[in-house]
Amino acid sequence: MFCPEPTLPRLLPKIAIVFVVPATACDDVSVVFPEGGDSLDIAAGGVDVGDEEREPSPENPLRGSSLTINGDAEGLQLGGGALLALPPTTTRPARLLLGGYGDSTNGTASGSLAVHTVGEENTVGYSDAETLMVGAAGTSFGCGGRALHSHAMVAIGACTRSAEAGEQMGAVYLFSYDTLEAGGVSWEQADGRIEGAVEFGGLGRAIASGDFDGDGAVDIIVGAPDADGGRGRIYVHADVSSAPWQSALDLSPLVRGTAGDDALGRSLLMDGDLTGDGYSDLIVCAPGWDVAGVPGAGACGVIAGGLADSEDARLEDQVVSTIYGSRFGDSLGDGTQAVAVGHFLDTDRFTSDAPRSIAVGMPGSDGEAGAVLVVGPSDLDGYVSATAATLRINGDGRFGHSLAALPGGGLLVGAPEFAEGGAAFAIVPDRIWMPSGEAIHASNVADGIWIGANPNGRFGTRVATGHDIDNDRWPDVLIGAPGPTSASPGSVTVGSLPDGWSID
Repeated sequence: MFCPEPTLPRLLPKIAIVFVVPATACDDVSVVFPEGGDSLDIAAGGVDVGDEEREPSPENPLRGSSLTINGDAEGLQLGGGALLALPPTTTRPARLLLGGYGDSTNGTASGSLAVHTVGEENTVGYSDAETLMVGAAGTSFGCGGRALHSHAMVAIGACTRSAEAGEQMGAVYLFSYDTLEAGGVSWEQADGRIEGAVEFGGLGRAIASGDFDGDGAVDIIVGAPDADGGRGRIYVHADVSSAPWQSALDLSPLVRGTAGDDALGRSLLMDGDLTGDGYSDLIVCAPGWDVAGVPGAGACGVIAGGLADSEDARLEDQVVSTIYGSRFGDSLGDGTQAVAVGHFLDTDRFTSDAPRSIAVGMPGSDGEAGAVLVVGPSDLDGYVSATAATLRINGDGRFGHSLAALPGGGLLVGAPEFAEGGAAFAIVPDRIWMPSGEAIHASNVADGIWIGANPNGRFGTRVATGHDIDNDRWPDVLIGAPGPTSASPGSVTVGSLPDGWSID
């Protein structure tokens, strides 16, 4: 097979160091650490650094290395579904949970979830997993996921699961860490399940969790962005530990979309108190929402924790603050988890209880070049347009399609159509100086760039922050590349943050 060299766009910094991590076929990943970092070529038996060859060790760990998990069956679409990292414990190392929602092991589109522990290999196959949990035919098990670390559980979506009540209602399955270790068949091994209530609603792809009602118990929030003809719905399952089996038919939607293409619930996030009222708040995005007559501008609303649900609740009635796009097709909040929360604008000053910023992807901006808006806590009041955000970072290739918060106030941003194969950018927004009226481009301010070399691989479709997955005492990032079609096997890359990255 001929594998072309990755094309690096002209906007990359002039001072950059690039290294390529060999994998198989065309699954190489080029890594760019602008203005610093080591140039490393990983080879069998050691690591070449200039003229010196060394082995990584606990005293001298290798950073900047990568591991690739390749989909080894047609149609897995690995990297487009669940992408989770479980922290190490006293008895278990850190593990990866990877969804292959197109897996046909148990029938067409049954889907599966693989549990991987990273070893010394640079490339492994999806089926090399320690354990595998498979779904029923037609359920797309593994399409999304959320870790509930406080309860040692995970919630895994099965977005096209059908039931007696209707076709493709969707579902979310709950598993304890111990259940995952055993593997098996999802519906037989599950410790709980939330069933969808609307046909073809897409329930299970977007999942959030937290104490939304302030009673001290963990609640699960699930989105059904395709429900009601594309309007979308969001459900809250309160206190999942005491009532793990539930149907959305028995839950009133917390909020519904208002028009047929709102896609409310495409991205969801609950990550603590953003409004200062003592409740954990929910960020919910509707990328198709029309703003002031501008079609598809999109909006993400902050819904204050503690609000009562209502059968007739609408987005604009429930939110306390709204971030919205300003131009046709901005699609604010579109993609896969296109919202993140962190100390993005106060990395030198923050304390654990200081107010945090919100970052939202706008992948449809400027003809799908994309952008990310960062809104600081002082600006998060009422309505915030794309032109009034605290910071705007422009990009290319649907930049902002996926987001994840990094240690030290950093932000990981996926751009699955960047160059030929997609990319992911590690950025510290607080280091960016933006002169008034000037645009900032991601390629010029990123502290690390991972570039997929597999043509049309859609590298960056999903991104996530890992723990120390490869045991080198340094935080890792997870980047999914599901491929261009439903027949693609896909892949996931585990990469290390650049040397010198603040992890405080």
